[in-house]
Amino acid sequence: MNVYELAPAPDLYQHFVLVREEQWSDLTSRFDGMPIGSAWTPFEVALLRDDTEDHRNRWPSDFPTLGTIPVFSQRAVEALQTMLTDNGELLPLYCKDCEGGNYFAYNVTRVVGALDEARSQLKYFKDGGIMRVVRYEFRPDQLMDAVIFKIPQQRRSRVFVTDTFVQRAHAAHLVGFDFRPVWSALTP
Repeated sequence: MNVYELAPAPDLYQHFVLVREEQWSDLTSRFDGMPIGSAWTPFEVALLRDDTEDHRNRWPSDFPTLGTIPVFSQRAVEALQTMLTDNGELLPLYCKDCEGGNYFAYNVTRVVGALDEARSQLKYFKDGGIMRVVRYEFRPDQLMDAVIFKIPQQRRSRVFVTDTFVQRAHAAHLVGFDFRPVWSALTP
C-alpha cells in the first residue's frame, strides 16, 4: 500500500479563485474534516487568470483546486463517485466562465488517526503543536480500507489518497492530478 498527497498538477492546468476574495477565510475555515453540506451555499469561482501567457494557455482540468480545497469536475465525479461520497461531501460551485461543465468542492470528512507521530519526522511550533510533517510514517492497520482521508494533525490542509484512488483516476484518464508519494508500507 502507498499513500499519496492529493495535489494539482503544476503549471499545465487551470485552477480556480473566488470571485469575491473577502469570502476566502469563511470558505477555508469550513474544510476541517467535519460535514458542512447541510449549510452549503455555492460560492462563485472563476478561472485563475493573469496577463501571463502561462495562465492563458492552461488546459481544463478534472482537478482544478481552489487554493488548498480539492475541486473535481463533473467527469471526475462520475468516474470516482462512490469513493468520493463514501469519504466526503461534493459541494457545488458556481462558475459562469468554466469550460467542461460543473465543478464541485470536495470536503473530506474521513479523518483517520493513522499518523505514527513517534516514527514520523515532525517540526513543532513553540507551543508543542505540529507545524509540519517532514516525513510521514503511517500505521498500516489504520489504513486498511482508506481511499481518501485527512489526518487529525492536518485537518485543514493535506488530503491523502491510496493506490485504489490513483488507479481509478488513471483508468478513467482524468487529468490535472499530481499524486505525490509520501509513504509506502514496503518502506522499512
